[in-house]
Amino acid sequence: MPYITGVLNDGCEYKKSITKKTRVLRLDNEEFNSQHYLTELNLSNLSCSENIESIIFHKSLYLTQENLNDIGKCRTLKELHLTTDKELDFSVLQDSDLEKLVIYFIGGSDLFKTLVGLKKLVNVTVEFSSETDLSLECLPPSLQKLTISGNIVNFELSKLEHLTLKELSLKGLPACELNFSVEMAQNLELLCAVYCHDIGNFNSLPFHGSTKLKTINFSGTYWEHLFIDEFCELESLKWVILTDTMRIVADLSNKKIVSSGWKRWEEYISCY
Repeated sequence: MPYITGVLNDGCEYKKSITKKTRVLRLDNEEFNSQHYLTELNLSNLSCSENIESIIFHKSLYLTQENLNDIGKCRTLKELHLTTDKELDFSVLQDSDLEKLVIYFIGGSDLFKTLVGLKKLVNVTVEFSSETDLSLECLPPSLQKLTISGNIVNFELSKLEHLTLKELSLKGLPACELNFSVEMAQNLELLCAVYCHDIGNFNSLPFHGSTKLKTINFSGTYWEHLFIDEFCELESLKWVILTDTMRIVADLSNKKIVSSGWKRWEEYISCY
């Protein structure tokens, strides 16, 4: 029977068996209590695993390239949660069935440039602790859900236009403009831009006639102006969450608020 081995923070050895019934490998809070976590990890026996679909690591465990190489031997892997402080080469996962990738990065290197070969990837979440510049154009075209949190230098939505995103979530972006193309806007079902500051004006025009957009979350985000004319006419838009109600602008002289998500904010809308 293959084993995962390692060393805990108190110096004790760790050993965890992998059986044919093992679908989810957890090395996180559910596996350890708040006082214990792994400081060293040997995943070389993952090549013997037959059915692992999900691997979830504790945030205190920083994975190395050697660890990732061993994970790449799990051909049935569909979901991976990891933390690292190194610039990893994710191309070692391209032969897996990986669909969801969650990365907490303690650093500022570009982690996207080796993702392009992951052809089955549909959901990516990344959280950065330091200022970084990302190769957004390297995200695989299979991607449908993207969450980016952190100080991303030179963020441009145009670099994501090769994707058919259904969900886009941005958190903590620095000064930038969110200029959506019509194609990107029309595909979105969920749009989050939370705790972003100084990101200029937002124009809802590219969302005109959308039948897919259901949820907007702009909590903690402040605009110069938030032009919502086209949002108001979307029947599909059911949920709108706002913090900045001082800069909502619309011309409602010939329009009605059809969106149930915007009706609750009607008293805050300024006309132009």
